[in-house]
Amino acid sequence: MANTEYTVSLPFTLGFTGSVETTIDQTKIWSDKVLTVVGTALGERTQRYYFGSKVHFEAFENVEQAKEGIEKAVSEAFSAYLPLLTFRGIRSSYSPDTGQLNVTILYSLPDEALSEVKIGNVQIDGNQPPKEF
Repeated sequence: MANTEYTVSLPFTLGFTGSVETTIDQTKIWSDKVLTVVGTALGERTQRYYFGSKVHFEAFENVEQAKEGIEKAVSEAFSAYLPLLTFRGIRSSYSPDTGQLNVTILYSLPDEALSEVKIGNVQIDGNQPPKEF
């Protein structure tokens, strides 16, 4: 019998029988892991204070600094929490009309298959909060 990894499918849902939905799709499993690491701000989890990334701090930078900062933050998060994946970079596009930066993370799975996940839209406009690391 082959070792098949399965895990809770995100977003968390219950099936029609009341059971927790799971998945064995490795691309989905890794995508969920990437989104969990990158989407968690440092200090957000009280029991794992240093878990996550600094992506959230880049929302108040100018566009070029935000792109560079996001790429650096994602690279650091991959090194620390996703060592089985290979970070390939980010693809981003900025819309001056809406002030939004769209970011997609590019990476390789453990079997060397290329994959990507969109981490969402970052609103670049706004008041600048204090930056603490």
